[in-house]
Amino acid sequence: MTKKEQILELAANYQGKPFGRDEIRVIQAQIKARLGPTEEPSEAYVAQILVNAGGIINYPNPFVSPPLPEPYGSKLQGTLRFNNLEEAEKSLKRLHAYYSEYLLAQDRTGTALVRKIITKGRDRARMLAANSRVSASKREEKEEIARWFGVWMDTPDLFFDWLELRKKSGDFRRCFAADS
Repeated sequence: MTKKEQILELAANYQGKPFGRDEIRVIQAQIKARLGPTEEPSEAYVAQILVNAGGIINYPNPFVSPPLPEPYGSKLQGTLRFNNLEEAEKSLKRLHAYYSEYLLAQDRTGTALVRKIITKGRDRARMLAANSRVSASKREEKEEIARWFGVWMDTPDLFFDWLELRKKSGDFRRCFAADS
């Protein structure tokens, strides 16, 4: 059984009741007990699995996104990824392709949703960059990723040209040479 399947199995015990922070932490602890300490899911991961399955989370969590309306949800859900620089770049390429598609079709809802997703990514990356519990190198990487998302928001048509120049800069190479 996957971690996701185990979370959903444990969530079924709540019989459709809303999940607060306490309930999510109980599920986290149960997964940790089953799979070991290295496999403990984050609170945000558990909450997102529950929301995606139709559960109700009754506390604010900036890392949990409500399901997107269709027809956008099936395309855009899960496209925001920024565990590292490479993943962030791939994510921005996918999101930019959808943005361009929606722009061409004059779909204001689609373009707004893509911009909202990228804004959320920027905000999340900034939060991680400011978190003292995150390693210094990871904070620096998240700060860089937040910069990327911000530049895309300001100039989506020029972003990938800017990114190529940025990755060639001495500053970037000093900071992220092993990552690029």
